[in-house]
Amino acid sequence: MKKYYLLLTAFLFIGFMYTSCKEKADNLKVTYEVTTNKENFDISYIDENGKKIEKTISGKDWTTSFIGKEGDSVSISIKSHNLNDKIAAKIIYDNNVIQEIVTYGQLSDEYVAANISSILPY
Repeated sequence: MKKYYLLLTAFLFIGFMYTSCKEKADNLKVTYEVTTNKENFDISYIDENGKKIEKTISGKDWTTSFIGKEGDSVSISIKSHNLNDKIAAKIIYDNNVIQEIVTYGQLSDEYVAANISSILPY
């Protein structure tokens, strides 16, 4: 009888572990990160509701996060207000970088822009 209870307890424990892992996969964090060499850039991104958000950022760094789920479209576009700038951008999902870009202005009169997008896996 003890073996039966031990076996039942083990199956219940495994079931709870599977269920908690399964729930986590449905609600994972998406993070957009942007860094530039110079201050001031425009940004547009897709939020958790699939809505395009546009902002002007006055600093060199910007980050935002939200809960995403499998199949969601994620996208970020950045345009520097400064000539010959450097832009580095990442889309992070479940603590893994799924898209990233680093781009530089090559000419003294060139404004820099960057775009990345993806569909969230699992």
